[in-house]
Amino acid sequence: SAKARQYCRLKHTLSLWRLLTVEKGRRLVLSNRDPFEDFSEVFKQDMDDDLRRHFVEWLRKVDLDAFMGELVELAWLEVNNRSDVAGLEEYSIKDALDEFCHSTVKGVCDLPDEVQLCHLVHCWSESVRLQATLERK
Repeated sequence: SAKARQYCRLKHTLSLWRLLTVEKGRRLVLSNRDPFEDFSEVFKQDMDDDLRRHFVEWLRKVDLDAFMGELVELAWLEVNNRSDVAGLEEYSIKDALDEFCHSTVKGVCDLPDEVQLCHLVHCWSESVRLQATLERK
């Protein structure tokens, strides 16, 4: 049906957008530029060393490409499009991915609750760095 074809085209468009946005974000981080420069500072907090270590351990166990795709979708389509972000920074990324993106990343339920939307940009940067390290090996 025409409606089914239209839905498939929309789904393919979203997939292409996600792919291009992930690649652009990767390149910007690897060239020490901020792909989230327009985002509120509340989403740019660093994780402490212990939380960062737990996060990177978790990243090593999941499909990094799938996680980065969902993180980009969450960041650009959900977080950045909100007019009122008050309190959103305290929301766990795990819950946000599940609620807004209906996450299909296997193991997302094991993401530490302490990794919150206030760490969104740091999560992205850590993911990019780990992916770059793994690709070099």
